Amino acid sequence: MDPTGVPAYAAVMRDLFPELNCFKEVPALMRQMVNSGAQGVSNAKGFYRYSPAQARRWEKLFMRFSYKIRVLAEKYPADVGDRRRQGR
Repeated sequence: MDPTGVPAYAAVMRDLFPELNCFKEVPALMRQMVNSGAQGVSNAKGFYRYSPAQARRWEKLFMRFSYKIRVLAEKYPADVGDRRRQGR
């Protein structure tokens, strides 16, 4: 959650939990984290402790990882799981 941003996950929890299960509220820990100003690596304050230099390194690593995943995903059409193998 730290690389993506703690507040983003809290918002997802708030919006999706009622649709996915019986929870109606964001867990107390997430509310506390967001209320304390934790944003993850973007401000070096999240679930883990970071020096400013460590936070910058994690942010850069996560960005590179995200781009690599996107490039990989673009190699496969959206309906690849629906296709049948040729010859069957």
